[in-house]
Amino acid sequence: MSDWTPRLPDTLPATLHGSAISAHGRALVFCGPSGSGKTSLALQMLALGAGLISDDLVCLEARDTEIMVQHPKPTQPLQALEARGFAILRTDLAPAAPLSAFVDMSKTSVHRVPTLQTQRFGTCEVPIFHKVDSAAFPAILMHYLRHGLYDDRNR
Repeated sequence: MSDWTPRLPDTLPATLHGSAISAHGRALVFCGPSGSGKTSLALQMLALGAGLISDDLVCLEARDTEIMVQHPKPTQPLQALEARGFAILRTDLAPAAPLSAFVDMSKTSVHRVPTLQTQRFGTCEVPIFHKVDSAAFPAILMHYLRHGLYDDRNR
């Protein structure tokens, strides 16, 4: 992959290139260059019960003390999702949800337990995870959304 890094804007509202899912009342945004697996990971998360907030473009908006993740057209009830090599799929859209973390699909984590990386985003400190080269990665992310991290239950 290239040396792509997440470009998080300083002001909100903002629209980013990426995919977003929600589960257990929290959202993840998958960001990375074209072909890095954002939509594929979103599809795997949908198969585990997550809802699709948006694919390709994701809107972030400050609301109280949280960053809300939503579809660029929140009143649009359906979304087309490209499953490369298969077809264009239709799916219902999930409602906006508070941002829990970004997943940087341009880098693969090579550490057994990596140091948590964060980036200041407006007034919030947002965790940034790297892709994990494991078939269990979607399940790991679902578990994270449900239970958080061992050392920080608020994330």
